[in-house]
This record gives sequence, C-alpha cells and structure tokens, in this order.
Amino acid sequence: MKRSLLVYCLLLTPWMALTQAQLENPGFEGAWENVSGSEDEPEQWSSLKTADALTTLAPIVAFQETTDPHSGTYCIRLKNISSVVVANGLLTNGRVHADLTPSNGYVFTDTTATDWNYVFTDRPDSMVAWIKYSPQGSDTSKLEIVLHDNSAFGRNPHDGTYSHWIGKARYTTGASYASWTRISVPFSYFSAADPDYCLMVISAGDSTEAVANSELWVDDIELIYNPIDTTGTGTSIHTNDNTVYSVVVHNEFVRVSIDDLQNAEMVLMNLEGKKVYETKLTNYVNELNINVPEGIYIYNIRFGDAIKRGKVKL
Repeated sequence: MKRSLLVYCLLLTPWMALTQAQLENPGFEGAWENVSGSEDEPEQWSSLKTADALTTLAPIVAFQETTDPHSGTYCIRLKNISSVVVANGLLTNGRVHADLTPSNGYVFTDTTATDWNYVFTDRPDSMVAWIKYSPQGSDTSKLEIVLHDNSAFGRNPHDGTYSHWIGKARYTTGASYASWTRISVPFSYFSAADPDYCLMVISAGDSTEAVANSELWVDDIELIYNPIDTTGTGTSIHTNDNTVYSVVVHNEFVRVSIDDLQNAEMVLMNLEGKKVYETKLTNYVNELNINVPEGIYIYNIRFGDAIKRGKVKL
C-alpha cells in the first residue's frame, strides 16, 4: 500500500488556515492492488489477502464495485464469505491479524511498516460516510476509527487497556439500506493529547459471529472538523446523537446550555492540552464566569451519554 497524505484546507479567518487530514483514498477511486493474482485490495487499504497469517486460506472479501457508486467511478463492496469459517468482509487502513477463531482476530497499526499504518495527528469532530447494507439474519456492520498514540500497540478490538487511545468514532447497524444512506457519528475523546495514528476498520458482519453473504457498500468517507469560533460571540448548536447543546460567549460570561443534567460537566483546556477550568453543570442553562487569559481554547462537555468537543475564542 503506497502512502500519500490527502489533506484539505479549511479557511477559518482571513489570517488563519488549518490543514486538516482526511483518510487516504476515502472514496476508493485509487488504483487496486494485485495481491494474489487479481486486483484484490484498494490502494491505501488492506483486507484478508494481506493479513499477517492464513492468507492462502482466506477468501477475497473486498470487491471493487462499479455499479451504482455514491459518487465517482467506484465504491467498496464487502461480503462475508463462507470458507473454513465465515470470513468477515472487512477492510482496514492498518493490517489484519487473522485467526481461525474469530474472537482472536483484530486489526492493528504496525508502526514498523508504512504499508500498515497511517500517521495522523488531528482531532476531527465526527466521521461521515455513505453506505448501503444487506444483512443476513441478525448480522451487524461496523465503521470504526480509533485514534491512538505511539505509547502502546495499536489494535482494535482493544488489547485490555484504553490508556493509549485518544478518541474513537463507531457506527454499527443491523438495518437494511437498499439505497445510499448518509451516516454520521461523533468522535468521543478520552484525552486532550493529539494522536499519532489513525486506525479504521470497516466490516460487513459482526466481529465474532458474522453471517455468510451479508454485504456492505461504502463510499465517500469524510472527517468533519468544526471551525474555531474566533468572533468571541455567537451560538454553536449541535444535534448529533439526538443531543443538543450550545456554547455562547458573552463579554462577561459563557452560557452553556445542555439537554441532560446526568453527569454534566465542562472542562476547558488550552491548545497545549493543559486543563485551565473545570466545573459541574447543574442547570440546563449555565452562565459561567471563566477567568482565563484571552485566546483560543478547547472545551469538552459531558452530559447524559454525550461527550462533545469544540473550540472557542475567549
């Protein structure tokens, strides 16, 4: 897998622009690579035919689809294939560790080989993709991104500890989608640090109990970055996951509104990741007197089952 960083620039103000990373080949329009006698895997992605074991036994589960892509010429079609066991139709931008016992399999970031890792240091707000899904039985599909640091072996499912995970976005569904459907899922962050790697896995079936012949089509994966509020005032209202919150900066206070008081709190950090303010949110509308030097800050707001993150100028 050849690596070429794909980035786009988001203009934030006339005097500031940030380069924010996207996944490589997110629309699967790049060339396909000849792995085992045919074009088996899309460039920048890998599957069972380049796993670290059992490649001769593994069937091809990733297919270049030219019929009805969401955009462009191609999309990816993943299919669960009955072989020695039911092989999960999966794709990753890391590498597959294959095992005849499905629960022992995982995908991982191989930091020693550029073919099997994606260096990534940004903190997106959400992941968006377009999918079609034809599940069999009670099967479920998954699109998941884990952002992690380089202090431990990066793998998904995790290896018993989340201490090196910076954040993740995970979407699962067992619903049937006959036409292209846009899905969006926010990132949950566990640390204020920047990640070192991005590891994504896409699967047409349940990780340990995939059902034969379930099929998943995916196209146009995108990472979304909310712009910095550099005006000092204004409302930012978000409705992902059926949750609503707003952050409004006034001259003398910051108004934080939330729709759930369970475990509600706000943490404010500077751009170096140092915590500068923390408080419980005890009202649906909270007027906070935050005494910090003028500048741009990162906020993390927790309420109910939601964890929301953004940037604001104070």
